[in-house]
Amino acid sequence: MKNFEDIDELIAKKLSGEANENEKAALNSWLNQSKKNLDTFQHIAYYWDLGEQESRKDKILERFTSKVNQEKSKIPQFQKSIHNPVKTGGLKYLGWKIAAAVALIIISVITINQYQSVPQEISETGLPELVEKINPSGMRSTIKLSDGTKVYLNAASKIIIPEKFSGLTREVVLEGEAYFEVAKNPDRPFIIKSGEVAVKVLGTAFNVSAYKEYNNVDIDVFEGSIEVSGKNDKIILKDKQAVTFNKLNNKLVQREYLLDSWAWKDGNLVFKGASFAQIVKRLEQWYGVEFELQTTVDMGKGYVGEFNNKSLERVLETLSYAGDFQYKILDSKVIISKGN
Repeated sequence: MKNFEDIDELIAKKLSGEANENEKAALNSWLNQSKKNLDTFQHIAYYWDLGEQESRKDKILERFTSKVNQEKSKIPQFQKSIHNPVKTGGLKYLGWKIAAAVALIIISVITINQYQSVPQEISETGLPELVEKINPSGMRSTIKLSDGTKVYLNAASKIIIPEKFSGLTREVVLEGEAYFEVAKNPDRPFIIKSGEVAVKVLGTAFNVSAYKEYNNVDIDVFEGSIEVSGKNDKIILKDKQAVTFNKLNNKLVQREYLLDSWAWKDGNLVFKGASFAQIVKRLEQWYGVEFELQTTVDMGKGYVGEFNNKSLERVLETLSYAGDFQYKILDSKVIISKGN
């Protein structure tokens, strides 16, 4: 891996929020070089996201170090390593230095596997195989996890899960929106990570909406109870309760439960007081199309309506009466023009 003596430090600083603009640019350049680089970064980021406390990160580091140093000593390319062997005793890393060590170890494992003629199972190092499920705009899916948990993944969403859960918790990383029906296991909490927000449950049903392009992360509990942790605080939610995490001020605010927050999983497209801009964004995600607006559309105080498994044309036909506009569908493009 080219320049991997620098990459582990760049990744570490990025994960710990200590990278400057030049370091961010250098890392982005490396990520754009190949899919392998991006996959490596995502693997490291997954484990870093799951570490809730410094002590846990130390344990992750301890777990991998011995195996990596043992295997590196067997390979000629690593006998004169650019790094000194990572020592397992007396670990006192703080901040990005812990991340650097974890990053180095995982990169080393991946690099070792590239040099060895007989591939090693990742599980031998304590790293379970990760599975990334991605839904593009216009696609929704249902996923059953190894523990029996059912995940309804919305359009334009991604979830990263281990092929099999191990350890004391069941942890996944979500980007976008999903409805979870978590299999009960009081001894192994289920944790969903999404940026600065973590949702911890034992067994319940709830919806998490955490799209990157929005400033809010919305969580609605259908049944059961969950613990939601933000950057600075946490809150317990029970049946028919909800909370919003604001990414701009890092605050959790409890709010009214939305009955239709998870209606999407049953094919229901719901609008409540939506502006046309909000409608367009939702339709682009829902149907996998792109809008071209040739006119301004005013929905007054906001559009209210519900569509159950309706075609795009049927939805646009209804909306055109409310917003007084014309539309034309050309493959995956929708052109909106002034009404008659």
